[in-house]
Amino acid sequence: MLFSDSASDSAYLYSSNLFEGHQNSSLGGCVREGYIDYTIRSKHYHLDCRSRHTDRSYQQDYRRTSLPSPTSALPTHSPILPHHSQQPTMPKDTTALTDTSHKINFPRSPSAFFTRRNLFSPLTNKHGDYALLACSFVTGLLDCSTFNNWSVFVGMQTGNTVILCLSSARLPASQPFAWAATLISLGSFLVGAFVTFRISMWLGPMRRSVLAGNFIFQGLMVVLAAGLTSTDLIPKDNLTIHADTVVSTITFVGALPPLAFQSGGQIITSRLLAYNELPVNVLTSTYADLMGDKDLFAGVTKNIKRNRRLAAVFWLLVGAFVATWMMKKGPGIVGTLWLGAGVKLAVGVVVFFLMESKEDIGPLKGEGLA
Repeated sequence: MLFSDSASDSAYLYSSNLFEGHQNSSLGGCVREGYIDYTIRSKHYHLDCRSRHTDRSYQQDYRRTSLPSPTSALPTHSPILPHHSQQPTMPKDTTALTDTSHKINFPRSPSAFFTRRNLFSPLTNKHGDYALLACSFVTGLLDCSTFNNWSVFVGMQTGNTVILCLSSARLPASQPFAWAATLISLGSFLVGAFVTFRISMWLGPMRRSVLAGNFIFQGLMVVLAAGLTSTDLIPKDNLTIHADTVVSTITFVGALPPLAFQSGGQIITSRLLAYNELPVNVLTSTYADLMGDKDLFAGVTKNIKRNRRLAAVFWLLVGAFVATWMMKKGPGIVGTLWLGAGVKLAVGVVVFFLMESKEDIGPLKGEGLA
């Protein structure tokens, strides 16, 4: 045996005192939390430090007995229990204990990412303006294409409202179905905005799957319109059929509902992301806000909202120019619709995988690191 009977008894009492008198010491904390596992066996008593449910009355009765001093029975440097005079010491330089600059971020496994907790985790709107600038590019593509082919807008509903008023007097005379086209576009836009807002608020607008799902659904709507336009069901101006001939057939309105619906959802998404300076569908308010900005001529890093407005104007113009030359020299409206669909779907994928959560969820229980 490692200790005699008296030494064993002393060890028992000493360890009991650790539980009550030294809870703040490093050893007491270890014993209390169960990090040190040792057993002292003697002829009469058994101590297992993993158990915290020791009979308290038994300990009190045991302390009434006359026992040798722990310091006289235990070795000076016990391999199991430290001397009671030895106090835990902290290193003088604690920088290594608090420095997190060299923290290693282990990659998460796919199974850790595709969990219910992560899929529905709330996102910040950081870098959300980049997604909306891509939507501005898509707006330029779509509105330029639809107006050139069908004399109707799918995003800028101010123009549709004016055309609707003109159609009440059968103006212009070459567009007999302008009233139907503008009503369908405007109505689909309103329904898309209404449905997107209500469903997003019900599910949680900034949740990862909801926000990314908004963009992906908008992309699928453009895919539907591109698929319809790619067939002979929807007439289109392909450099051999003039636009006046296209709009003289009512069937062209079949591609408008999905395009206008996604445009309504797009502007609602910009509001849910709290980027009111990026309306993504129109430039009239953007121009007015730029001219009314008191810090219009501030430094590049001094006025972020002005920078976003200028970027929105730029990317919408780029989208319109790309659509113009694709219809002039390229595949026409079919190509612009497929390009817009691809951009929208890419935005949804990027939002889903790359936008930051409000808190780092880390690896979940039962899921290891990659």
